[in-house]
Amino acid sequence: MNLTPVLPHFYTKKTAYPAFGQSPSAHNQQLLSQQLEQLVQSRDNFLKSQNDQIIETARKLSNIKQSPVPVSLGQFKFNKLMGVPFDKDGIWEFLELPKHKYGVTVVPTVHKNGQEYFLFVKTSHPSIDGKQMIAFPSGVRDIVDSHDLETIKQTANRELCEETGYEAETLIPADYLKGGSNRQKMFTHVVLARGLKKTSAKDLRDPGEKNIHLQSVLAPVKEIQQWLKQQQKQGMLLSLNVPAGLYYYHQNRE
Repeated sequence: MNLTPVLPHFYTKKTAYPAFGQSPSAHNQQLLSQQLEQLVQSRDNFLKSQNDQIIETARKLSNIKQSPVPVSLGQFKFNKLMGVPFDKDGIWEFLELPKHKYGVTVVPTVHKNGQEYFLFVKTSHPSIDGKQMIAFPSGVRDIVDSHDLETIKQTANRELCEETGYEAETLIPADYLKGGSNRQKMFTHVVLARGLKKTSAKDLRDPGEKNIHLQSVLAPVKEIQQWLKQQQKQGMLLSLNVPAGLYYYHQNRE
């Protein structure tokens, strides 16, 4: 007679079951969090091994050429992670946009009740921990007709329309900025938008713009410094494209 006890299924090691008092949804959340952590760790270990080989090869080539050799460490949808080795074990890392994805910042003004206003957008982006930020409308060039890139003006008007619901009668390219920081390489066209007209009441924001709660807001041109200071006192952050946009607005004021 077999006297080996038969254990209930919740005692087995192979299958994880909710702890006593734990809801199935909380249990699933815990399992998914653990799975995500393992996947990220596995990916990071693999990429580190690959990127270490890439960097060392670039370092050897750099020593032979006696000049920096930038290499891609990862290509993503909107950004590319670049690395530039130097000395025996140094490396600079920075993000850059793919060449065809150069940015466009739109500086729109609208006249209302005899007064001129800047048209900004407010967002709550994950990169700033969901805090609200004031910015000028902006975006990157898209590919149209399967292969052709948008013109700068097409991108400016599309982004303006999607983010604010306005179209511009006049678009004036003001400058092409090359800059950034020691961690990011940025290229953006600054375009002034005038003669704004509301397109329709339809919401034209894409899913990403809805996700960051993007909405447009007007600010009086004559009181812009006071208005921005008030927004900051209320905890609002300012995008770097705001001072740049204001500079080009005043440089090209009629």
